[in-house]
Amino acid sequence: MTKSLQTLVGISIASTLIGIDFAVVNTALPVIQHTFNAPISHLQWLISGFGLLYCPLMIVMGRLGDLRGRRIIFYSGVIGLIVFSLGAGLSHSIFLLIVMRLLQGLSAAMALPCSMSIATVIFPEEKNKVRALAFIGSMMGIGMAFGPVLGSFIVTFLNWRWIFFINVPLGLLALLICLPNIEESKMNDGQKIQWTGVCLLITSLTLFLFSISQSPVYGWHSPIIFVSFLLSLVIFMVFIMLERRNDSPLIPLRRLANRNFFSGVITYIGGTGPCWAVMFLMPLYLHNILGLSMEHVGIMLFIMTIMTFIAPILGGQYYSMFGASHVVKVLCVTISMGLFLFLMFEPHSSIWLILIAFILFGTGWGLGNAISMPLGVSQSNHEDSGLIAGSLTTIAATSGIVLLTIAVTLFDYGKQIFSFMIGFRMAFGFLLLICVILFIVLMIIRRNIRLQNGVT
Repeated sequence: MTKSLQTLVGISIASTLIGIDFAVVNTALPVIQHTFNAPISHLQWLISGFGLLYCPLMIVMGRLGDLRGRRIIFYSGVIGLIVFSLGAGLSHSIFLLIVMRLLQGLSAAMALPCSMSIATVIFPEEKNKVRALAFIGSMMGIGMAFGPVLGSFIVTFLNWRWIFFINVPLGLLALLICLPNIEESKMNDGQKIQWTGVCLLITSLTLFLFSISQSPVYGWHSPIIFVSFLLSLVIFMVFIMLERRNDSPLIPLRRLANRNFFSGVITYIGGTGPCWAVMFLMPLYLHNILGLSMEHVGIMLFIMTIMTFIAPILGGQYYSMFGASHVVKVLCVTISMGLFLFLMFEPHSSIWLILIAFILFGTGWGLGNAISMPLGVSQSNHEDSGLIAGSLTTIAATSGIVLLTIAVTLFDYGKQIFSFMIGFRMAFGFLLLICVILFIVLMIIRRNIRLQNGVT
């Protein structure tokens, strides 16, 4: 195995670890609540706390990797995941566990964008770059998809603390593979880090995510939500004004203003954004409406999540052979059809209907993980790869939280006023509408790219 392939294996293991960390806690929440006698508001922080640092910091850490060295930021992130996962497993209070989850989010934000940036450096040729990024995206998706299933088995047969301890050997394995193979890479233009911009961007995104993710807890009309949201907008406007006046901006916006980047953004949002709401609402439907046991729920969801492993492998090959447009069309059709079939679910729906819907949606989800990053970084300078990877992943994760919050709000409203199934259909109707709009915009952008390149 070549040095580049060994590096790809190592950073892919780290990406899988990040996906697992993000999703594995959900199924352990009842046991953790019993262990610490914790209120629901504290349990909420075990989920949202990870995302509150993970989402806004990815764009910053990706840029820091470009400027100060991708390898050192990546290694720091993986080591942080190992240490803070161990700390989470050993936590003796819910407060300490929440702190460890916050630090896990910070570490993941350091490792993920730099892992993708490293891949663009070691595979500079376009076709190999596409395949490498598709593989990393698929491994990240596998971690997120299999996290809840893995967590349910760990909680059933071991102790909830092992959902964190399992990260330690995976992180060490990633380090052992990467240490002898990754060489340092960074920009050579001597650009300085604008720490004022860093603080403003992190503060703005964190306040925005807090206002969105915590609105179901505090209420949409709560002063703390309104003030947090308003402050996030004001601080972000100040950040943009300073960036425009700076000769060496933290985020050179002109490098993101291209159709390929926006193609990646829309593909990421439409292809992976709805999965947050699907993985939250679908277990409720399978368990509460169809009456399936949690073990059977895990098996049913496995049918959907296994497609996030199969689809990226096939999609990456298809992308490199025939180009992006064909794969994008398949993604749009499978996601839209999957969400449409979810709307058709009834209290006594056929298992075959459910399986078909899961396979379609899982295929689109997997393709979204696989091709969004290659679309976003195509035709770009690898020196900006950390910025682009961080921007894409930050936007995707943020949109996922926003879509989840709105979908759950619609679901709760419909359930309280009418019935479970009405709320269920309101949530998935919203998701389908958003995805259809995004995919129409995406088709227009891809058409303009083909016309610009002289392709009919």
